[in-house]
Amino acid sequence: MTQATYTTICKIIVLVTPLVIGVIIAAINNQWLNGTIEKVEPWVRRRQQSAAQKRGWFSKFVTHPPLWTITKFCDWTDGVAHRGLRSGLRVTATLYAIAAWLFVLYVAFIVVVVILVLFVCLLVLGLILKLKEGTSPGRASSDDTRRAMHDGRSEEKETFLGGKYTQYYDKEGDAVATEEVKERLLGGQYVQCYDKDGNEIGTKELKETLFGGTYVQQYDEEGNKVGTAATKERLFGSKYTEHRDTEGTKIGTSEKKETLFGGKFTEHKPE
Repeated sequence: MTQATYTTICKIIVLVTPLVIGVIIAAINNQWLNGTIEKVEPWVRRRQQSAAQKRGWFSKFVTHPPLWTITKFCDWTDGVAHRGLRSGLRVTATLYAIAAWLFVLYVAFIVVVVILVLFVCLLVLGLILKLKEGTSPGRASSDDTRRAMHDGRSEEKETFLGGKYTQYYDKEGDAVATEEVKERLLGGQYVQCYDKDGNEIGTKELKETLFGGTYVQQYDEEGNKVGTAATKERLFGSKYTEHRDTEGTKIGTSEKKETLFGGKFTEHKPE
């Protein structure tokens, strides 16, 4: 016998058993058994009335529904004259009602467990994503933004209220960052850098070399040095900006350009 056949037989036995019990009770029509079943009916009615008056969720949603079903079926079978048949019908109906209600509670329990598991999984996933956002991804995003700023172009823009800022675009033409000149409380200016979402990713400050030259020192959002930029001049007089990392390695250049219609922008090329 296969497992599937065995399972099917068990299901049939479970489904047929209440009916078989009811038929046996009706067939033997025993006075003592009929009297015992008839004594149980008033107890069920009292329990049903008590559960109906309570306001607790257990009485309202767990105890009351099956008791109400059983009492209603007792009402429907009151007109059956044959005591054995009446008792058999009530026992069969009671067993089926209890089995059906237990199945409903089982399904409800499974649904609640699945919902709780999904909720916990989503909560854990949210915590993991939050932890990741709070550690390495923040710094990596800033580095990626700075790399994109060195491989595209930038333009000077004006806000609605007349303020000026620099808009950076990557090589695909998508906006990746902005820069805005700020004033310090004690005087002096610096450039604040933002990513495309408006998060601060660092600053830039104008510095002087030992020999009187100037260069731009760039910092990340934590104040660490991440590179420099200095103006250079080619042999034929054109000027450009040379970018280097913290180790002094050249990582790119920037040069001012003009469009066919006279618009100005700065082209950034990685090394």
